[in-house]
Amino acid sequence: MATILSVEDIPENQLLMKRKLERAGHTVLTAENGVEAIAVARAEAIDLILMDLNMPVMDGFDATRILKSQAATQQIPVIAVSAYVNLQAEATAAGCDAFQGKPIDWAAFLDRISALIAARAGA
Repeated sequence: MATILSVEDIPENQLLMKRKLERAGHTVLTAENGVEAIAVARAEAIDLILMDLNMPVMDGFDATRILKSQAATQQIPVIAVSAYVNLQAEATAAGCDAFQGKPIDWAAFLDRISALIAARAGA
């Protein structure tokens, strides 16, 4: 399957995301903030990024802007993941390719992940 970078600062949320994605057959790398996310995305072959928006050190908005501005990482699809659905427009403006509100409908979310990865592979 795919290698997914999950960026989340709350350990319990990160563990849940990692377990659900691994059960679906994906390899999951993790980061706790935007700075770590950028470093991992530059160092590893990432197929998709799940980006929390509100984090310490560097938030998901700034991290996404940086990732989308650099040739090495700009083609990686980014899904913003947040309980704050009112942030969807701001996430899109920052460069996120999709938005996932919480709580998560896991079946639909996994389908969306697969679709974005397939679209990137076909591009």
